[in-house]
Amino acid sequence: MYTQGNNHTYGGTTDPDSELLLALAPGGVEKLLLALGKPYNSSTNSPYDPLLSYPVNGTLAFILGQQYDTFFEPTATVNLDFTNGTTPDGLDTWHIANQSLPGKTTPYFISSNNGPKYLERSLNQVIQPLATGAETDGRVTVATIAMAKQDGSPETHSHAVHQAFQVLEGQLTVTIGKDTVNLIQGDTVFVPSGTEFAYQSCVAWTKFWAYAPTGEDCLVTALLKTAESWGAPVFPID
Repeated sequence: MYTQGNNHTYGGTTDPDSELLLALAPGGVEKLLLALGKPYNSSTNSPYDPLLSYPVNGTLAFILGQQYDTFFEPTATVNLDFTNGTTPDGLDTWHIANQSLPGKTTPYFISSNNGPKYLERSLNQVIQPLATGAETDGRVTVATIAMAKQDGSPETHSHAVHQAFQVLEGQLTVTIGKDTVNLIQGDTVFVPSGTEFAYQSCVAWTKFWAYAPTGEDCLVTALLKTAESWGAPVFPID
């Protein structure tokens, strides 16, 4: 919450996949954002193009800002300790740089969307391992999977371990036997070992959490076998 006339900044996002909600009274700055923005389209409904950077023309923003009652203060000082990763405990890559998994059993931290990322291109799915067999003595696999809307019949999977999936964003359709259920944010499905299941996103963007008590045969490891290293938390736009 900030009041009229106060200096503020929101340019330094702490997550490569960030969304900002603005509630303004009176309105006006949304017109500035539209004036600065460019039309965008994606055949896969990716939220943005992960292969492009989005620099802002400072001079244009300064000129247009005055037309929309938004005044830039280039000499103002704003505390960016959290945003730029400078923290008292010395984690100078926290939320600003990619982090890797240690590959051994030791405590570690992974900031949101800054860990390893892999793209299963044929399925338009981005897998982000958070813990693998290398970090857990082969006992646990944890990852997030982000996926585009998929038309047609999804691939059927079956693995020799119990697995659980929880939806973080979007809507995931899961079929087990004759049952098909649409899961939304916070919903969880448990799949016993040896059970055939299929899943697909029925909306433009779905992200879910995947857990398995193994470092070997599970959905995440199966996807990683055909995935390539990827630099963004979203899938390509085409």
